[in-house]
Amino acid sequence: MKFDLLTLGTVSALTGLFQVLMMLLMWWMSRHLSGIGWWVLCMASHAVAFPLVILRVICPWTWLTVLVPNLLLAVGAWALLRGMAQFLEIHLARWFQVALGVVFVTFYPWFLYGQPSLSARFGLVAALSLAVHGWVVKMLLNANRPQERFALRSAAFLFVALVANDGVRLLQSLFWPETCDFTRNPTGQATVFLAGIVFMPMTCMAFALLIGQRQLNEIRILERHHQDVIRHRAEERLSQQRLSLLRDLHDGLAGAIASISVHSDLLDRSRDEGGMNDSLRIIRTMARASSQEIRALISTLDRQELAWHELLQELREYAEALAVESNIRLDWRQPPCPVMLLDDIAAAASLSRALKEAIRNLVRHSGTQEACVSFHFQPHEFEAWIADEGHGFPPDMKPGKGLASLRRRARELGGEVGWSQLHGVTVHFRLPLPLRIQRDESQIHPPDFPCTESLS
Repeated sequence: MKFDLLTLGTVSALTGLFQVLMMLLMWWMSRHLSGIGWWVLCMASHAVAFPLVILRVICPWTWLTVLVPNLLLAVGAWALLRGMAQFLEIHLARWFQVALGVVFVTFYPWFLYGQPSLSARFGLVAALSLAVHGWVVKMLLNANRPQERFALRSAAFLFVALVANDGVRLLQSLFWPETCDFTRNPTGQATVFLAGIVFMPMTCMAFALLIGQRQLNEIRILERHHQDVIRHRAEERLSQQRLSLLRDLHDGLAGAIASISVHSDLLDRSRDEGGMNDSLRIIRTMARASSQEIRALISTLDRQELAWHELLQELREYAEALAVESNIRLDWRQPPCPVMLLDDIAAAASLSRALKEAIRNLVRHSGTQEACVSFHFQPHEFEAWIADEGHGFPPDMKPGKGLASLRRRARELGGEVGWSQLHGVTVHFRLPLPLRIQRDESQIHPPDFPCTESLS
């Protein structure tokens, strides 16, 4: 079987170009991996070398068709070793590199110019390729990467095929030197065909296996990390909800129960019928409020999501009950609620507690006869005003102490709270939407803004 050498050269050039483009694509997709750049250099060297060798049939320049291709093959072999060592994170023995370089530099010019011998050059290149490919097989088999065992074994098998081809070429140069002249001998032409069009794509396939397995392992690691992050966030959210529940119990029910206990002691010691009636009325009011707090808290925590109109309706019932007991006329201003849902139940519970606390402080400290609660929704912001026409804060009460809990809750929700005493007391909340518990301190807004608004 005799090959058309020009056709063989064209096919070799196109095949080499395709392999180089594939390696460049893999390098571009995996730039963070070490060693792939050296593999690109290896494939580029071989892609240029084989067409130059075949040009010998039409080009008389020996340096272009013999010396340059073999130098390119030597560069490709060195790049293959360097790339494999970096990719597998294995130290490449310096003595091995030096030995290959000394043998090639010493003997190849002699067989080219001193005592020209085509078969000797052919055998020398085959021996050096055998050593390089054998060393690559050794590195692949000795690599300590259990997660990449399949790709390492498969690539080693492909390079064993290259080692076998190198051995056949070496035996060919030793025992059948006439077959080394591919310009006249069909066996030599078949050898060039196998080397350029069959075995070099196998090298590219081995590279693709190694890169693909490494990327697959990285994807698995990223998936595990993503799952760990999701689990950590779920645990953090559960912890935040647990802390929010404990704080709500402390701020609401604990104070009410303590008040019931104090008034029960006073009732037990009192001999005045009027004082006893007052204590009973206070105990009844506090017990009813505690019961409402428990029902509201359980109702909120028992849901996965809550509508805005449900939350504001619960606040309205709470405020109207306090207003009736304290003889306060309540002006409730509520615009149409947004269609978005409160899917962060901990944030909804925290907002409910903050607004209830502001309303309760208004009733407890202001001495007012009229109060106004107003809300305003914007696409990315929620505002609430709780205002009264009373006498403001008591002289012995500092706003920073009395409103510390409101400030903490507003910051927890990523928003701000302010207050003023221009006409009574006005407490102003401004919170971002959608409502979320802020778990990163960098996301919490700056300290409280000065509030100057007042509702009449």
